[in-house]
Order: sequence, then structure tokens, then C-alpha cells
Amino acid sequence: MKKGFTLIELMIVVVIIGILAAMAIPKFTNVQDQAKTAGCRQNMKVIATAEAVYFAVYDSYTTALANLNKIQPNASLLRCPTQSGTYTLWLPGAGEYAVSCDDYPAVSEHGSVYEGITSWQ
Repeated sequence: MKKGFTLIELMIVVVIIGILAAMAIPKFTNVQDQAKTAGCRQNMKVIATAEAVYFAVYDSYTTALANLNKIQPNASLLRCPTQSGTYTLWLPGAGEYAVSCDDYPAVSEHGSVYEGITSWQ
């Protein structure tokens, strides 16, 4: 009698591997999206901190990311990891600043930083 696996046994193993893969792939995608969102939020925190330091040095806020390169090297090169979106610095009022991710379909999903306070806390 020959030793080995039957066709039925091999088919069952292939089906089990397929089921496991079908469960794992959506979980992996979800974790990947969460990591990209966390990276985007971290970038916004870095830009907001650089904006606060910029104010301390120059006694005014800026709306140009390139100006923050003086405080935080390569600040103007930061991009949202989700879709390589850019960040916007804006001044909502006198003595106020905010940072947001402007290239994500649902901007509120990534949040924003207003006066150093994050919207996702």
C-alpha cells in the first residue's frame, strides 16, 4: 500500500487555508488604515508644535509650511500617509492657529489640531 495524501485530504487543507486567508485579509487592511490615520495625526501634532515654537521665536503665526522648516527641518515635506495628502495651516482668528489634513475624503476623520488641542482626544 502506498503512503501519501489523498485528493480529498489535500482539498480540505486548501479550503481551510482559504477560509483563514478570507478572515485575515480584512483585519490586516483595517489595521493598516488605523496605522496610516495615526501617522497622519502624528504629523499634524508635529506641525502644530512647530507652529507654536515659530510663534515664540517670530511673535506671529504662519500659514506657509515652508516657513516652519526654520523650526522643524523638512516640515514642508510631511504628507498624509493615507493618500499622500498635504496639510493646511490656517489662522481662524487673531492669535490662533490650526492644522488640518486637506486631501482626505472625510477631513473630520483624521481630525485637526487647534491651538495645540487635538480633535481626536
